[in-house]
Amino acid sequence: MIDQLDIVLRKLITSTVPGFSADEQVRFQPPDNHWRAYVKTLTVGGQPANALNLYLVDIREHRIRDLIGVVSQSLDCHYLISAWSSAHETTATEPTLQEHAALYTVTAELTRNPVIVPTAIYAPAPVPAGFPAGFAEAEIRMSVAPSDGFSKLAEFWGTMGERHRWKPVIYVIITLPILPVSWNRPDGWRLPPAI
Repeated sequence: MIDQLDIVLRKLITSTVPGFSADEQVRFQPPDNHWRAYVKTLTVGGQPANALNLYLVDIREHRIRDLIGVVSQSLDCHYLISAWSSAHETTATEPTLQEHAALYTVTAELTRNPVIVPTAIYAPAPVPAGFPAGFAEAEIRMSVAPSDGFSKLAEFWGTMGERHRWKPVIYVIITLPILPVSWNRPDGWRLPPAI
């Protein structure tokens, strides 16, 4: 279901954040040298385009125990969102300012949507085929830019290529419910047999 969460996040951004309306502008691969090369050649409608990288950097179990001892399980999916300008630095163009403006706009939109409901994001169209019913209607909670931040940012950027440079990121934690996984999914992916 993390893949469906990615798809919903992309849809939320492309439908609400100005300047990022194309799917190819919102991607999930590591922001490494391959990503940098991708952004340099990215065009939308024949024009150079900026991009957002939403990298899933960590997954942690999230347990809540209620008053009668029932445990609710979910996953905390930790994303780092970085903005990338395709513009070249000139005396008239400062790509970093474009990236900072994009980070602000994305942060503003995400904080306006602290609870994501996939059917609401896609309305009036239906959710894509293959979304489990429990996920399509789920209220998925999101924490945007928590005050403690992402403590391993130096290590993260240090692994992203030979000529890495630090960039500011929006740290987002999304709590994804754990739903039963079917043996056969519509996309053909299968779970291995139990041992």
